[in-house]
Amino acid sequence: MSMQWYIIHTYSGFEKKVKESLESRVAAFSLQDKIGRVLIPTEDVVEVRGGKKVVASRMSYPAMCWWKWIWTKHLAQSCAHTPRVTGFVGSATGRPPLSESEVDAIINRVHTPQDRPKPKVVYERNEQVRIVDGPFANFNGTVEEIDNDHSRLKVSVTISRALHAG
Repeated sequence: MSMQWYIIHTYSGFEKKVKESLESRVAAFSLQDKIGRVLIPTEDVVEVRGGKKVVASRMSYPAMCWWKWIWTKHLAQSCAHTPRVTGFVGSATGRPPLSESEVDAIINRVHTPQDRPKPKVVYERNEQVRIVDGPFANFNGTVEEIDNDHSRLKVSVTISRALHAG
């Protein structure tokens, strides 16, 4: 029997802990011949923190771990009893393995270097935004143009001046 990929459903935010737990169980029970790798697909996104652009890692598939192994009832029960694991993705009657082409597409997308990380927030034309940096910081504006290649927006700001009668 060959190793195949299955998706494990976890508590959201605990994907790395589940991966560590599964890997330590593999070592503790000497199951390296039945169990392959555990994968948590992530992607880089651009966030603005404190007025500065920061590249952060985000889960591509939250609350899921991808595990390559030989399916046995004993291993499935052991995995299901791992802390923070809620079960396997699939129907009640079966958990179909993923095809190699599906997994290759995800792994290659995850590991292919991109020129620029994609923005975490997607803007639309005519959307109202708050400017956080530059000479117009703390002003509200309207998105006029979007340049995704350079992660820039063209925003129009209306400045009104109150006239006082003297």
